[in-house]
Amino acid sequence: MLVALRHADAEILARTWEIPGGKIEDGESPLNAAARELLEELRVDCRDPSCDWIPLGELDPPAPHDRPAPKFYLFAVELPSGATPRAAAAQAIAWVDLKTLRAMHWPATNTAVIATLARALGELADRS
Repeated sequence: MLVALRHADAEILARTWEIPGGKIEDGESPLNAAARELLEELRVDCRDPSCDWIPLGELDPPAPHDRPAPKFYLFAVELPSGATPRAAAAQAIAWVDLKTLRAMHWPATNTAVIATLARALGELADRS
């Protein structure tokens, strides 16, 4: 799993780990938003039809910090051959295994997201 560390000067949740992604723009599907966000945040182009996208679920966690409640659409994607993610919108990125993912400290809003991701990725790994 690829995780990103927010910049020290981030508006909210500075210096915390997050899953790369972002907001859906008007008229954009969740999958197209995910592909756009990967390009913007990691400089990896997963808009190509050869990329294998796996929907992992949807979540409606509680609203954070007096902001509107987010809706999360979770996907796994196999990156294109030869793709090298870069921290274009974060202080750093790191690949972590499921055990590490579960043990990391996450902001409260992301707790349900991480639990769902860990469960779904564990199920995918069990099928392999």
